[in-house]
Amino acid sequence: MPKEVIPAEQVANAVGQIVESMYFREANYLGTAQLAGPVVAASVAFGGTVNGSFCVALSPRIARELTADFLVAEPDDISGEQAVFTVRELANIVCGTVLAAWNPTATFDFDTPRDADRTAPVESFQYAFALDGARPEMAVDISFA
Repeated sequence: MPKEVIPAEQVANAVGQIVESMYFREANYLGTAQLAGPVVAASVAFGGTVNGSFCVALSPRIARELTADFLVAEPDDISGEQAVFTVRELANIVCGTVLAAWNPTATFDFDTPRDADRTAPVESFQYAFALDGARPEMAVDISFA
């Protein structure tokens, strides 16, 4: 069976639309990259037409800022727990949107998002994005079983 790959354009379009509509920011696709320093990451396992997992990782600063944007609060007022919850929900939304765009006739079941054990900069992410400037601060990985 050939290895499944979701075209970068579909991932970039989905992430861009979600980040813009939910957080009023622009996500600039950078390609494959490493995120510097620690990350806040969440994963969603999926099954159905194809099985796999989907991971979203953000720098802690961007996780707090997106949470603040969504909650109309100041980043300094955001707890680590609130930022983690936002990243879990972002992973859920991005996963569903990307898979639906990639294979609109497929049927998928999604597990509850959970914290992902990801380390940066050791790992490289398939799809990286800059939200402020040119450095990668958000990334997506998709793996198929």
